Amino acid sequence: MDIAKLKLLLESPHPVSGDWDVDDTVTANQFNAVDCQRIKPIMSGDEVFAATVASEFLGVVDHKQLVWMAFCGRETINPSGGSNVALINFVFGAASATLTALAEARKENVSFAVKEGLGTVRPAHVSQARAYHV
Repeated sequence: MDIAKLKLLLESPHPVSGDWDVDDTVTANQFNAVDCQRIKPIMSGDEVFAATVASEFLGVVDHKQLVWMAFCGRETINPSGGSNVALINFVFGAASATLTALAEARKENVSFAVKEGLGTVRPAHVSQARAYHV
């Protein structure tokens, strides 16, 4: 656990629940509650393909269909990668329903602790962070 980072996060309110509780257990629960959203760092090709709007896919020219099938055949895809986004725009266009569906599919609900890269916060971690001096 990154106690210094936890200490820093405790200096600002939780983005959803507000001020941190004085009780370490309650504060740990605030960190671990699944009440935040982030962009998935990785999606499977199947997740990306599942978000494809079938009518749009059938409406693009054959070579773009092949490009899309090859793209979705990858095991993992970074949904925020610049070249990946450019390829999606190339195949479907910037104002497509598939792009909108993919934007929604790449979101996931997580805890504030996970969003900040801390994993699971325990009451002992909160106690250590509150006592931590730089």
